Amino acid sequence: MREYGQVQSAFWQSSDAQAFSDAGKLLALYLLTGPHSNGIGCFRLPDGYVTGDLGWSAETVSQGFAELSRNGFAYRFDGVVFIPNFLRWNRIANNNVAHARLIEFEALPKGEARTRVARAMLEFCGCWRPEDRARIETVSETVSETVSETVCQPEPNPTQTQTNPKEEEREKPSKPKRSPVELDTWLDSLPPGEPAVKPDDPIFGYARDTGIPADFIELAWVRFCEEMRIGHKRQRDWRAHFRNSVRGQWYRLWWFDTSDNGRCKLTTKGEQARRAFEAECRDAA
Repeated sequence: MREYGQVQSAFWQSSDAQAFSDAGKLLALYLLTGPHSNGIGCFRLPDGYVTGDLGWSAETVSQGFAELSRNGFAYRFDGVVFIPNFLRWNRIANNNVAHARLIEFEALPKGEARTRVARAMLEFCGCWRPEDRARIETVSETVSETVSETVCQPEPNPTQTQTNPKEEEREKPSKPKRSPVELDTWLDSLPPGEPAVKPDDPIFGYARDTGIPADFIELAWVRFCEEMRIGHKRQRDWRAHFRNSVRGQWYRLWWFDTSDNGRCKLTTKGEQARRAFEAECRDAA
């Protein structure tokens, strides 16, 4: 059990906390400092733990997580909580701390939450040993598929020769893994005229579904590029990495105003980024 957790005083002035209900604030603080949390912001937390610790009903727990999820503060995947910006707020300071965090990471069950926190560990920590980084990178590239409905498989035809699944798997050619490259190297490798974020990219569908304006996504890309160039970060799939940054609200550029029918608006950081971007465009013109 974790002995203590810390919360920055800026939490109370943040646009996130100000948009939360009282129950949302309590649940957010519980996730950051509770007895079941850990040092990477990703941990197993069944409903029973929350109902026991907070004295909430199962319905209140569900509503609380729905609110935090809508605001991009925390997500749950099969009973495992993931806080996208936890490691941004709680940096891994040195190799010894990194080793302890790796133990917590290895204890997580396989699944979407483990994949997402692996990406956050690579994003917000540079203290990993080469072998540990390779391990985390492998997990970060795991593609998880959520099956939303039962798929009926056709009955096998007895007249057809049955293929051994293992033999069939061996026959499939393996796709070579792309090596991680810096953002600018990847941008330079794009065919002439191909945008970094294509118009049919899934992130725009996500934006439509969640009510995020398209120009906010453009602003997020500008902020993403600025951040990724610091320290010459490398990725195998920069488009997927950008989608993660938008879904995880890494840069806190927008928020949803519940008093205005949940309309998506820029935060103070977002407005500052917009003005800086517009000034750059004017200077370039």
